[in-house]
Amino acid sequence: MPDRFLEKTLKGLVAIAASLAFSPAFATELKIGGTGVALGGMEILGDAFEKKHPDVEVTVLPSLGSSGGIRALIAGAVDLAVSARDTKPKESADGVSATLYATTPLALVTSLGTPASDIATAELAAIYAGVQSQWEDGSQIRLVLRPKSETATSILKSLSSEMENAVTLAQTRKGMFVASNDQDNADALEDLVGSLGVVALGQIATEDRRLKVLLLDGVLPEPGKDSSRNRLSEVSLYVVRKEEISSIAEEFLSFLLSAEGQDILRTRDHATVQWRRGATHARTVSVNGARHDSSGARHLGSDFRGTSGAQLRLRRPELGKQLEGRGHDQFRTCLAPRGAKSGNVDL
Repeated sequence: MPDRFLEKTLKGLVAIAASLAFSPAFATELKIGGTGVALGGMEILGDAFEKKHPDVEVTVLPSLGSSGGIRALIAGAVDLAVSARDTKPKESADGVSATLYATTPLALVTSLGTPASDIATAELAAIYAGVQSQWEDGSQIRLVLRPKSETATSILKSLSSEMENAVTLAQTRKGMFVASNDQDNADALEDLVGSLGVVALGQIATEDRRLKVLLLDGVLPEPGKDSSRNRLSEVSLYVVRKEEISSIAEEFLSFLLSAEGQDILRTRDHATVQWRRGATHARTVSVNGARHDSSGARHLGSDFRGTSGAQLRLRRPELGKQLEGRGHDQFRTCLAPRGAKSGNVDL
């Protein structure tokens, strides 16, 4: 009897030790922080990464902003940072570097139930200037502003000289709601009846936001479109790292920039880039709406590195057939390389 009791006790202790060894409490933690626009995507990517690495726990911190995320990275508080801008010279001097991994367009949005569907830039200027304060059904327009230093504010100002003056005026009016970060901004736009503001499409998709996207001057924002098709500019998203990072952080970076990781973002209103270490070119092309890694085009004898621009036209229809299975005659780059000039390239 005592031997049997001892045997059961030992088996129980072994089972407890085994469970503790694989307990999440002992998992390797990977911390990511930075711009709020990217956090929803990082959460989804983190979940997918954890399925491949059960011993890893990906923790995405609440919004720190781009600068805050990079400061946290330099201080060692996070393993990777996400930013809506490239690194500044001083940050680079502190030993961090940024890699573009996706873009997503800004959109003019309102709460569900608002009667409007399309706004002209002139009308938008009147709203921000306080001249127009009601929607077409007589309900109140409630503007949600961002701080003066935010990219979204600068982009709104760039729409026209009237918008520049109107946004500046709105920033000085008393009683205006100013959202300090991307999540507060989206919350306010969801919760305020008759709201009006801007938010990135990628944030709406990755956070399942209940918002109505408005046409601006008859144009609906779409990932990968150039500035002539997206009235509001795209937000560039970067992952920022130190030179020396953990093996888990390296693996997450590889996953983020892999076909699987990029596809997770692409299906959630991001225009993605195929990453290669040391390259700054966009690597994803679209053939009549279907995106393909540009390496597929190179395998067909179409190396367009350094020539990405407005469009790439296929002179040989058989290339289109190989890419799409149909006789399409053109494809375009989703993103041009930094500093590249637009243009047409015959293949």
